[in-house]
Amino acid sequence: MALLDGYPVAASGFPTAKMPVLSKALRKGAQGNEMSVLTAQLATLQLGPYQLKQVLVQLLTTNKPLPGKNMHLLGNEVLKRFKVLLDLQQNIVYLKPNYFYTADFMDYKEADA
Repeated sequence: MALLDGYPVAASGFPTAKMPVLSKALRKGAQGNEMSVLTAQLATLQLGPYQLKQVLVQLLTTNKPLPGKNMHLLGNEVLKRFKVLLDLQQNIVYLKPNYFYTADFMDYKEADA
């Protein structure tokens, strides 16, 4: 699953209106602030040369977890599909598909539980 900050995503022209919404929920951030979150399905997530299909994403619609900061996170449902190497000196992430690359994504009901 990926977490997308709604305001910068909308401003960039990301096709959030075309994504089917699977559920709506209220979550609490690390600082105790409440955030409205939509769980939706993204048709394709492109990471460099790799494409993942039917990826669950959560879109923040109000109240950022860190006020004044934009956040976009790739969760384990995405990252578990790759061998990941972080080159912190060059600020580069290397991805190589692994055994889980073609595995189904978890059901959205599991994601919201």
